[in-house]
Amino acid sequence: AEDEIEEDEFFTVGQPINTTENESDCLDQLLAGKFDDDRKKVREAILSQTDGCTEKIKELRFLLAAVQTFGNVDGMCLMAEYAMNEFNLRDGVVDRFSTLVGPWQISNDIQRNRAEFHSNETHRIPLTIASTQYDKRQLVMEILGRCEPEIARRQGIRVGLYSDEKEDIDDRFNRLFVGDKNPCLLADEEGRRWVICLKQEYRNMLAATQHLARSLGLDYSGFPCSEQRYVLADAFLAGLADCLQGEALSEAGAWLAALGKHLPEEFATPWERSGELFCSRHRVERNSCCATVTASRATFIILYAVEQLLK
Repeated sequence: AEDEIEEDEFFTVGQPINTTENESDCLDQLLAGKFDDDRKKVREAILSQTDGCTEKIKELRFLLAAVQTFGNVDGMCLMAEYAMNEFNLRDGVVDRFSTLVGPWQISNDIQRNRAEFHSNETHRIPLTIASTQYDKRQLVMEILGRCEPEIARRQGIRVGLYSDEKEDIDDRFNRLFVGDKNPCLLADEEGRRWVICLKQEYRNMLAATQHLARSLGLDYSGFPCSEQRYVLADAFLAGLADCLQGEALSEAGAWLAALGKHLPEEFATPWERSGELFCSRHRVERNSCCATVTASRATFIILYAVEQLLK
């Protein structure tokens, strides 16, 4: 029972039904290796862009995503809700995007029953939901428009902070132009950004984005569904603290690990009021499995954890 509780802390959403002890050890080792690699990647990317200048680091914009799924069943992981925040260390969250994802059809009765059971136990989004804000192709465009804004713009995709309307209306972001030499974005040589995600959601984030791409017949290497496109949130925090020549708040790791699963109804971070961070479906019950509230809470925890290092 003790091992089960420990595993739940790290893989609470849609974990495989029969995970052996050896498999858990392998996963822990893989994630430990990814943590080290991600920390180094974050540190080197930020320092190469800013030379360690705190004011420049505050200007950098990052992407953080959260996901809820219908469980990872027999290699099939269907996305139920997706949320992405864009933030920097000076202004906090500067753009939010989230949507329910569906409807999905599963022909196999056993797989469908397991997916529905998982839904009832967690986020309570039905497989057949039709009231999604965006269809699956629109969701892909929203993700691509943020992960690779310059490439997307050349293809006519303009979303979030990278839409013409937003740039015209919001003077605060006029200086944050989109371009090959934009000083506020960290991108690879191909112009693509990595996405921060929670350690406990990492496996399902990969599996769900891969399945989404397959279900749409999407054959595009830029869609973020590979390991190198994601950075673990605790590794990001550690790499960021390295750049700021200090240590992040020690409790932050435990706070991040608690997100994305059921929490007491009265739970709230100091930065939220009246359920405003939840999506409309989860707001009434304050269901903390909501991907929308998870993304915002994770962002706030990261900001709070390095607050003293920015002064």
